[in-house]
Amino acid sequence: MPGASSQLDDPFAHAITFVVGVARRHRFRVALTGGFALAFHGVPRASEDVAFLVDEEGAAPLHEALTEAGARAVQRSADAASYAATLGLAPLEITYARRRKSRFRRRSVTSASGSARSPTPSGPRALPRQWRAGALANRSPVQ
Repeated sequence: MPGASSQLDDPFAHAITFVVGVARRHRFRVALTGGFALAFHGVPRASEDVAFLVDEEGAAPLHEALTEAGARAVQRSADAASYAATLGLAPLEITYARRRKSRFRRRSVTSASGSARSPTPSGPRALPRQWRAGALANRSPVQ
């Protein structure tokens, strides 16, 4: 396979493919951030580590996979983790993303046919406070 040996020789590329592979196996989302993400947008920046934003539910499976691969957690909290460079993997900086649950997803409404559906927002609370009628009328155009 062309490029496979060069990828294994590059600890940064190996770290990226490792984290993405764990995310695919355990079905959680990741986003490459930091200097390597900028390179994909045409802005080269030197970086000493690989940074990811990881869905919160991916924290435990990713930590387990990294420690099984020999990575050492330098720092780990509920919000983030740092892993030292290991044989074959570059240093990793992981930030965990938490999603607020929508109030519309928490409760469902049963329709006349008996099937559950998510409620459609309506009424004055459907819009953010600053968009409601009268809220913008009293504001000056320049703030």
